[in-house]
Amino acid sequence: MNDYIVSSLGEFWQAAGESCWPGCRGALVRVSAMTSGLRHQMSYFDAVRGLSAQLVVLGHAAVLAFPVLFAVRGTDGRLGARPDQFHVQSYGVVIFLVLSGYLITMSVQRRRRDPAYGFRAYLVDRWARIFTPLLPAMVAVVLIDRLVFSGGATSRFIVLRHDLTTVVSNLLMLQDNAVLRQAAAATGQPLAARSLGSAAPWWTVALEWWIYVGFGVVALVLLHRPTTARGLLALPALVFAAATVLGTVEGGSGLMLAWLVGFAYAWWAPAMQAIPRSVHAGLTLLTVLWLWWCFDVVHLGVYAPTVCVLTGVAVVSGFHMLDWSAVLGPVRRPVAFVSEFSYSLYLVHFSVMIWLVHLVEGRVTGPELYVLLVAAGNGAGLLWWWSFERHFGRVRNALRPLVTRRSSPRPQRSPVL
Repeated sequence: MNDYIVSSLGEFWQAAGESCWPGCRGALVRVSAMTSGLRHQMSYFDAVRGLSAQLVVLGHAAVLAFPVLFAVRGTDGRLGARPDQFHVQSYGVVIFLVLSGYLITMSVQRRRRDPAYGFRAYLVDRWARIFTPLLPAMVAVVLIDRLVFSGGATSRFIVLRHDLTTVVSNLLMLQDNAVLRQAAAATGQPLAARSLGSAAPWWTVALEWWIYVGFGVVALVLLHRPTTARGLLALPALVFAAATVLGTVEGGSGLMLAWLVGFAYAWWAPAMQAIPRSVHAGLTLLTVLWLWWCFDVVHLGVYAPTVCVLTGVAVVSGFHMLDWSAVLGPVRRPVAFVSEFSYSLYLVHFSVMIWLVHLVEGRVTGPELYVLLVAAGNGAGLLWWWSFERHFGRVRNALRPLVTRRSSPRPQRSPVL
């Protein structure tokens, strides 16, 4: 998942210097002045983002390397994570969504006052951030899946799907879509598709995309220079995005709540900053203890609504409770480095692990396989970031003139004589 599971720290601070906090009354207060302390605290989000990505990698490696301990056979005959256990890979997705809700909302809040920034520019930004590494990853997954599992070979852990419906669905971010799943059940037509090939975790990328679309419509169309025509044009996208996201609730998932908690902290950021650090510290401690009770005593699932809400509060109040620039300052560069390639890591690590398990299983011990999977997953993620993801800014800049309209110059006032 995530951004998060795609976040955009660079865009966040670039935008922060261009606009004012919305909601400020009286004299306008420049964002750069209000956030001078926060600017140096962003290492906290880098650390949390990098940690959550590593949790996903470590958890998936554990299931694949030690299936006797962490996996169970499902109805399709494949091995998957045991539902009665706490799995760090799933919890990493929850954290990703919290970060996404907070950071994307903060970025949009700071840029809404720019007349040149609207829904189109926002969607181009999000598309470039997500698809720049995703499109080549789709090609690689199809080609290498077919190479590794040639001759009718299968995986013990996943069902490989490379049919046209699956490819198109993944291109359109419609894999594992709740709306299409309901439509398929009602019509009997093969409308629902799963993630492409060995890239099983990509369902969270699609969920994130539709959250972005729905949020963008609300924040940049309905609440930002709204008109009846704009609202009517955006309504179908909003309805589909909302139905897609809310459809995840049917299975008891509270993932959307994790994103909404991050959103709430960002939307009302000035009020949150005004709360004393001691209160945020107490709130963080309380939610951590509550989470322990949820997991150890009540045995709630990782995606349970209560868990998702508490995680959101713990993560963002945790940001406000300390001067993280002092705590993380000495390790700021390595923390930022690990965070930088976390999205690429999320995209490619699982496929690389599936390929390796198929190729070397039985030739190495469980611990050896575990180390190999973690190392290979991180290496592949770093390579994918260097080859593709780090160029997303160029893709965005190339697309913007094609999609967005130039803003009309503001009329100059006539001099008062």
